Amino acid sequence: MKNNYKFIVIDAFLIAIALWMAFFISFNLSLVGLESKILVIWTPIFLISQLTISFFCGLYKRMWRYTSLFDLYAILGSVTFASGFSFIVILFIMDQSSYPKSVLIIYFILNTFFIVGSRLI
Repeated sequence: MKNNYKFIVIDAFLIAIALWMAFFISFNLSLVGLESKILVIWTPIFLISQLTISFFCGLYKRMWRYTSLFDLYAILGSVTFASGFSFIVILFIMDQSSYPKSVLIIYFILNTFFIVGSRLI
C-alpha cells in the first residue's frame, strides 16, 4: 500500500508538469496575462479529476512490479476518461473563445506519455 501512495504523488507531479508544459509549448514558452490565469484555474481541476478517476479506475490497486499490456490499457483508459472529463468541466467553466484548445490536445499526449513512462521506469 505504501507503494501506491508513491504513485499518487508521482502522478500528481506528472499531471501538473504535463499541463504546464502543454501551456508553455502552446504559447511559445511564454505565459502572459490571461494564459497564466487560465493555467492557475486549470491546474487544480486537472489534478483532482485525473487523480480521482485514476483511483476509481483501480490504477492504484495494481501491483506495478511487472507491467503488462493490460496495465497499459488500464492507464490509457484512465487517462483518456480523466482528460475527457476535465475537458468537459473546462468547457462548462470557461467561455468558448477564451481557452486554448491546442493545450488540451498537447496535455493529453504529454500526460499519457508521462503516466505510462512512470510505470515503466
